[in-house]
Amino acid sequence: MKLFTFIIKKAMKPTVILTAGLLCAALVFMCASFNSSYGKADDYKKILSGFSTAKEGYEFSKGKSSMISDTGNEIYAKADKYINSHNNGGVPGVLPNSMVDELLEARSASYENSKQIYTIMSKQLYSQAKSCELISERVEGYSRNIRRGVKDEYSLKTAELMTDDYTEVLHNEESSDTVYDTRAADNFTDFLSSEIISYIGIFMLTFSVFSSELQSRRFASIRISAYGAKKYAAARSFTGLLQAAVFFTVFCFALVLSVLISSGSSILSMPVQYLKGFELSHLSLSFGGFILYVYAIKLIHLLALAAASMLISLISGKVIVSAFGSGLIFALCIASGRLEGAAGQILSCDIIGMSNDINVIDLGGSPIRVIYIFTAAMIAFTLISFLMIILLSKRRRCYA
Repeated sequence: MKLFTFIIKKAMKPTVILTAGLLCAALVFMCASFNSSYGKADDYKKILSGFSTAKEGYEFSKGKSSMISDTGNEIYAKADKYINSHNNGGVPGVLPNSMVDELLEARSASYENSKQIYTIMSKQLYSQAKSCELISERVEGYSRNIRRGVKDEYSLKTAELMTDDYTEVLHNEESSDTVYDTRAADNFTDFLSSEIISYIGIFMLTFSVFSSELQSRRFASIRISAYGAKKYAAARSFTGLLQAAVFFTVFCFALVLSVLISSGSSILSMPVQYLKGFELSHLSLSFGGFILYVYAIKLIHLLALAAASMLISLISGKVIVSAFGSGLIFALCIASGRLEGAAGQILSCDIIGMSNDINVIDLGGSPIRVIYIFTAAMIAFTLISFLMIILLSKRRRCYA
């Protein structure tokens, strides 16, 4: 216990400093992505509050966005036509004042702001307005396959599995009649699905855990101490996993807090199907439940990477080598997101891919969810890496 306490105290300072620094960077990037994707729509909430249903808001904002865009195109086309028709010997004609005023209005900040608000609103409300309809069509398709006597046992099992999930989802959606402002929630999901800051943090915390002590020969004195190499390796690797968990917990909590400040606590009760791109998600969760779901998935993945990084640190014995080896593992996981299918989803921790639509694979003729395979694989990999660190620590020699 004394050894574990000593290691935690030693690891606390770099964990706090790294967490604070990367958290600030994450919040800056998240706010920047929000502004670039959703703009400064100060009137957005005021307009949104005027709709009694999501379908009404979607139809209105879609029509308004098209009208504003068409009006602008007509103004520019009208000006081009006038200039071409009044071209005198290569000298373009001068636009009348009324047409100039129309062009200035079409290029004004207020015009662009209105266009942006309604365009964003139509995209955000699409999921809320169409999710039930799209899921009902999907369920009806499954029912038709069953009624037609489809013989493929795997297809029938998949249809039954998805029908059960979608039935519960439809029940939850039908009981929700609130029109939600999903901009901050969508930004949170998009950001957490593609960010690399958490990977950088875990890499910095773990890549030199053992290699620095082996290279400086501190590990030699640890081997002959009362605790021994195995106990120290177990305590140090467990502390590394704890550092990773604390770092990501604080990291994720701060991002969620920024969403709640922007959207209010009511967003937590929103069905996850209202998120952009999640119209056909089989998850029967609220957004609050989805946050916990995403947190658990990503934490399991990061702990597996942390364990792998510490194992490489012990095997390599040198800081530069362990930095290169661990960095390569992290880079491969990030790059594997470009792979199609379950393999890419598992290796890259593709939250959207594993949580949306039909995310099952054929395993022995039965549909198994990718998320179950992901969870089992990550936990097994973490435990195996942890045990290998303990077993190899007794034999590890220090570098001069």
